[in-house]
Amino acid sequence: MTPPLPGTGPVQVTLAEVNTGIVLDTHGRRFVGGGPPPVLEFASLEEARAFSQRRIQEQPQVECVLKRPSDGHVEVLRADPAQR
Repeated sequence: MTPPLPGTGPVQVTLAEVNTGIVLDTHGRRFVGGGPPPVLEFASLEEARAFSQRRIQEQPQVECVLKRPSDGHVEVLRADPAQR
């Protein structure tokens, strides 16, 4: 398990397929376009975690990668393997 993100500030969430690591757009479709991968931005770690927990409950095949741009720390949230 990844340690929790320290500090404060905005948190970005990137969606990806658990089994392949392929980045998904904000609608859950495979991201195949040019440019930087799509991210969702939240004002706090708590908001980002709440969104991510809901997403992985609804779509257990998706993982959420939380990143705080200010310090580069990362946290990955995934559904329990039994739920996938």
